[in-house]
Amino acid sequence: MNILISLCILCSLPRYEVIVDPVLLDQLYESPFSQLEVLAIVSFNGSTGDCTIAFRGGSSLWCEKKSWHIRVDNPDLFPAGNHILLNAQFRDPSLIRNTIGLYLTRKLGFACSETEFCSFSINNANMGVYERVEAIDRFFYERNDLSFGPLFKSTDVYGRLSHHFSDTTAIAGFEAKIDSDPYEGQLLRLIEDCFREDVSSLKVSEILAAFAVNTAIGDQDGIITNYYLHCSNSLWHYYPWDRDASFGNSWQGTYDSLWITRLNITEIGLFGATRGILSIQENRNLFNSIIAQTVDVFQEDLPGFVDSLRLLIRYDLAYDPFYKYDVAQFDSICSRLSEDILARADFLSGFSLEDEFPGIESISISSCLDMGFTIDISVSLLGDDPFGVICMESSGNQSEQLHMKNQTSSGESWTLTLEVPPEAYSVHMAFGPFGISDHLMIFYPSWAMRDYENRPDPTPSARVALADLSPDLLSPGSPVWCGAYLWVLPVMNTSDQVQDISLCRFQLGNPSGNVFIAESILVGSHEMFYLTNSRRRAETIYTEHNIYGDAGTSYPQETTLTLMDPSWNPIYSWQIEEGDSLPEIGGLIIPSEVSAEDEWVELFNNSEYSVDVSRWYLMDSEKNISFIPDDFVLLPGEILLATACPDSFENLFCKVVPLDFNLMRSRILSLYTLS
Repeated sequence: MNILISLCILCSLPRYEVIVDPVLLDQLYESPFSQLEVLAIVSFNGSTGDCTIAFRGGSSLWCEKKSWHIRVDNPDLFPAGNHILLNAQFRDPSLIRNTIGLYLTRKLGFACSETEFCSFSINNANMGVYERVEAIDRFFYERNDLSFGPLFKSTDVYGRLSHHFSDTTAIAGFEAKIDSDPYEGQLLRLIEDCFREDVSSLKVSEILAAFAVNTAIGDQDGIITNYYLHCSNSLWHYYPWDRDASFGNSWQGTYDSLWITRLNITEIGLFGATRGILSIQENRNLFNSIIAQTVDVFQEDLPGFVDSLRLLIRYDLAYDPFYKYDVAQFDSICSRLSEDILARADFLSGFSLEDEFPGIESISISSCLDMGFTIDISVSLLGDDPFGVICMESSGNQSEQLHMKNQTSSGESWTLTLEVPPEAYSVHMAFGPFGISDHLMIFYPSWAMRDYENRPDPTPSARVALADLSPDLLSPGSPVWCGAYLWVLPVMNTSDQVQDISLCRFQLGNPSGNVFIAESILVGSHEMFYLTNSRRRAETIYTEHNIYGDAGTSYPQETTLTLMDPSWNPIYSWQIEEGDSLPEIGGLIIPSEVSAEDEWVELFNNSEYSVDVSRWYLMDSEKNISFIPDDFVLLPGEILLATACPDSFENLFCKVVPLDFNLMRSRILSLYTLS
């Protein structure tokens, strides 16, 4: 055993070495938030290849030691493939918390990225010790026996499978990865499924494992952000990511010793699929089982794993120019971490969720279409046993307030009279029934009321009327197909008066999709507005109309359109007629001329509509893809030139975009729109 430890101390870490033009390197450091990539050469383990390098991360870009993304031209050159992701872990004094957190998930038998520690240099200057984390890509899929499919990363708390108001992008908080832009509609339909508490398209066991691990390690930055969703064979998988704000370490890099005895389950109740998952008794049992397994791993495995990592990196860490502590302090930090892990295991050993899961039968908010200085709230619960209710409320977009009442008898409704501040335009509420000893609050809706004043999400609400609402004078027309992936439903205000649809909800389609109207939305007399599954795309066609979206449902012809009031109770319904269609937008953009020899293709807008072609893409027969950049709109009769040499066509009176593959080798060239 002593021999093995000596070898760990004497052997240095594997080393990635980058050579880059110093001028380009200076440009990176001058603009760390610009997402700039510069050309470089990378070497590892005797192999050398061309690459680009860039900074990666969000708030960590403010840190002195940056994280890096090395994009390699030849995917077979290094074991890491195309993407070498190097985490600085600057805010974690141990550097190993993310590695431990991801290891724990794998130890429990669930897919997530592997990690390894390495050293890194740029232009022969030592940059210190880094954690290389495996990218979620085809190599990851192959290793875990998964098929290629749409991949999205949750980048902030908006990306928690929640609905958003119609003035916000429906998949806000998610970032499409590996050419997944065309599949945004699938993600939106998943959000609608979760709202209906249908979790059949989710790999539920992976999410329960994430719940358990997040609880166990005290992660302050997980569950509702920092994860990937990947659709493989029609099933959405959940992969955790970025576990450094855990085991008592905050994302700012401060340590809180009280994490050991804190349950840390609040974030679970804010995930959009939680109510649908934990309302099933089998899933609650599985969560309890995984928690028990986690405690075993904490006790039997993690202290030794922490010590092996300490011995692995301590020698190189002594020469890390950015590390703020000496080796003795590093050893002490790791020793404290091992002790805390054992103490945390003791604390969690008796924790489990209750067998019963309380539900909500109905919600009533008086005068929700035109509230006064007080409103009356009534909530009825499902189940025979009495539960209490928590109401989380935000008036006038102020910080949330809690109102709690224990229910004393079965079948009794929970009621509350709420005073409304005189200056408040609206009041928003989420409701959480709870058991006597269950510490997990799952609100309805489960995603709602997290920092509402800064990040509003739809909730049952009440508001001041800016005008009357007469639903019988709103008249929906026939839905219109506007291409392969876009539909709109026109609705006319036939009244001679302005109508106020603020904070109402339109539900349509089968299965149903929803459009949540934002605050202060008025519809003028005899004005037309449109409901749609993609407001961004619809606005390129219906340029002079108000458009509200995005409903995650298929073409809604011959279904029911229901108007819900701000308290989410139905007030009027219409039968939607059989649909109509515009000429397919994709078919209106035609190739007018192609030159394989000179490497260019012309695309012509042969229509009377302006067409937003942002992020459309050309694909050849070898599956090479070239995206049209953002903010590209073709006016009627306008030409777009895609070319391998855009600088050679600067003087042309047309829009020019780069073509990212060799046209001469392409036998078939196809143009695709976003789904």
